[in-house]
Amino acid sequence: MKNLLYFFVIFISACSTNNQLHSAIQFPPEQDVTLAHVLLENSGHYVGQTVRWGGKIINVSNQQGELAVEVEQFPLNRYGFPLQKLGSNGRFIAQGITNITAETLQPGLFITFSAMIDSETTKTIKRKDTVLPILKVQQSHLWPYRIANGKAYPSTGQEYQHHYMHMPSNY
Repeated sequence: MKNLLYFFVIFISACSTNNQLHSAIQFPPEQDVTLAHVLLENSGHYVGQTVRWGGKIINVSNQQGELAVEVEQFPLNRYGFPLQKLGSNGRFIAQGITNITAETLQPGLFITFSAMIDSETTKTIKRKDTVLPILKVQQSHLWPYRIANGKAYPSTGQEYQHHYMHMPSNY
């Protein structure tokens, strides 16, 4: 009975925390430029533009003392959660992440950024030269890893409209 009481107290306190998403992650910028637009046109046209992009972490590296995260982009739902079922428009690189450690950024996890388009680079992916826009991160949110039926992130992100407020802010 005592253990049940402790569990109940911990459960209630966890549910009462108010760790909301940063508004730059939750809401798109006024001019919501997509990765598809940037890749179709000259990305130099969009340098300095603020974007809200997210997706699945592919690779994390340290370039010149700064974290660089390569992300396979997916469209975001209204809360900023990447929707893998809708397909990817390509990849991008995010640099300048300050609120998440390199050890936490594991390939396969979903992340969302509010960032400015800084430049671009070319990388060979599957024997094809591919343009990757480089973003300077202003805000980031690493989505909590959930397992259900043996699959990571099993839904389209709808559960986050109710549960994201209860996740620790460092996720």
